Amino acid sequence: MASFPSFPTFPSIDLSAFDLSRIEVAGLDTDKVLGVLRDAAYVAIGFGVLTVQQVQVRRRELMTQLRQLGVGMEQVDDVVKQLEAARKQMRGLLVSAA
Repeated sequence: MASFPSFPTFPSIDLSAFDLSRIEVAGLDTDKVLGVLRDAAYVAIGFGVLTVQQVQVRRRELMTQLRQLGVGMEQVDDVVKQLEAARKQMRGLLVSAA
């Protein structure tokens, strides 16, 4: 079976203790600010879900095309391993150059 690259782990941000009621700014409606922040979070999560779904669809399409071409999973595994090795080498070069 082909191995797929892993996604980076993002830090967890706990906003449960974030209280806008403690902020006193004249003319600022904290309920509206909170609503806008909530909407922005929903949009960001929605884009993330759509992106993951699109990646899954493209992966399935690619696998279908490879099967139609008669490419075996062993060949796909070999190519994935070569790409992973090249990625690691490139990352090492970029890290050492920085």
